Amino acid sequence: MFNIKDYLEIIIPTYNRKKDLENALKQFLSPDSPVRSCLITILDNASNDDTETFVTQLISTHPNIQYKRHKINIGMGANICAAMALASKPYYWLVGDDASYDFTHWNLVEKYLQQDPDCLIVTNFIVKDYSAPALINHLGLLSAGIYKTANITPEIIQNAYANIVNMFPHFALITHLINEHKKFIVMPYAITIWGTNNPDPQGKAYIRGCNNESKICPRLKYMWLSPAWYNILQMLKDSKLKSKLINEGYKYSDPPTDTTSRKCIKEFCKTNSLLFNNYYANIVDAFFAFNIKNKLWLLFYVMYFYIRKIFHKEK
Repeated sequence: MFNIKDYLEIIIPTYNRKKDLENALKQFLSPDSPVRSCLITILDNASNDDTETFVTQLISTHPNIQYKRHKINIGMGANICAAMALASKPYYWLVGDDASYDFTHWNLVEKYLQQDPDCLIVTNFIVKDYSAPALINHLGLLSAGIYKTANITPEIIQNAYANIVNMFPHFALITHLINEHKKFIVMPYAITIWGTNNPDPQGKAYIRGCNNESKICPRLKYMWLSPAWYNILQMLKDSKLKSKLINEGYKYSDPPTDTTSRKCIKEFCKTNSLLFNNYYANIVDAFFAFNIKNKLWLLFYVMYFYIRKIFHKEK
């Protein structure tokens, strides 16, 4: 007989977000929650708020919760890697502490898990597009997929650690599943509702907890979402799929946007100039990833923003 607590483990990486964690656990442990008896692992990245006290008190009444706390903050990316390595049940669900969950159609999750997928996608698809590029874009959300633990190998974990700087370490597994043509199933109804509590709108949430940014290597300090995305996609073997995601990724955004690659590249250069100190490696990463047309647009806008910056300095 299928029992979800024997199949699924929920792992929650967290750091200094006691209120968000409390909200997530309230949903998972509510009397009508279908996962309230599952093993729930809290992986605390050395929080210095009340997270430890809160979880410790909760464990006294919920023995299915286990709490693991790092002695020192190892960074968001490394905490995600550690969470992947901890998975012990046949399936694991790595969830963000800021997302919301709708268990109305959870019965379908249990039905699909019995079909032995390698990845069950449980996030909300506003665009009903189940093509490979759309699936990959959605899986950027940490809580979007429930994964088969058997696919995690030493190579996957090492690749995940290698991609910490690229901000999507969990994509080491996802790209492997795509390269090997593994089995994906998409839920017709959303379980995970997109989280919105970004602790740093400038895109540096992944280095939270560092006391002195001046001591962080530039590659980590100035890396941001777009070039990080281009870098992680280099692990895909399908060149056509890779090109679509890099050069036409805006077509698979959720919700859809009325834009063009030229506008995206302009915003890319503008953001790199304003928020990331015109860091050259972001431009280089994009240049090598883009097709010929987008390379030319990139060079044009790099010069445009560079000349504008010089002009305004002199003025």
